[in-house]
Amino acid sequence: MYGKGIIIILLSIKDMLKKTNWIVITGEPRCGKTKLVEYLAFCGLRTCPEVSRILIDDAMSRGEESNIVTIEYEKKLFKEKLQAEERFNPLETVIWDRSPVDSVAFSELYHKRLEEEFISQLKFQYKHVFYLCNLPQFLPDYATAETEQSSRFLGNSIKKYYKRLGYVITEVPVMDIRGRAKFVMERAQIASNCQCWVSD
Repeated sequence: MYGKGIIIILLSIKDMLKKTNWIVITGEPRCGKTKLVEYLAFCGLRTCPEVSRILIDDAMSRGEESNIVTIEYEKKLFKEKLQAEERFNPLETVIWDRSPVDSVAFSELYHKRLEEEFISQLKFQYKHVFYLCNLPQFLPDYATAETEQSSRFLGNSIKKYYKRLGYVITEVPVMDIRGRAKFVMERAQIASNCQCWVSD
């Protein structure tokens, strides 16, 4: 359930967001987002990887550990996501592995009570939101801390916040990576620019 404050913020902010040509790939942890975004980059599209994974990899390269379930980390991650968006042209087609909206859902999952703070800072409206359906197996991933049960909760929360902000979510069925890439590009009407990479 939403708190009263969150409902008011959601209603007031969704018509103030700056329109973009950006496309968000989202879903539960371990749904195949990273591999799909990597493939879309291979197809010649401009992409931005998952910011959390970038921060974790950077820390690991220095021999440090990242506690990804703390309030401090979640705030840092959200700030980095906002800064990343400022570096891209809203008129350009960009594929994002998660967006700041996902941070709102993660905040709810871990009861950090940052939802109102995060929602009030959202700046951009995305052209498409694609939600990847779960893969048959819940495989290990060094960059995630969620269990299978908490991942289900998170998936529902992600859908809830995108829908409340007025987005129509397109679900991407389970199939091979190339098939998912073709599905996304066709529905986002960008397949013609990259057809040679995904032709059957």
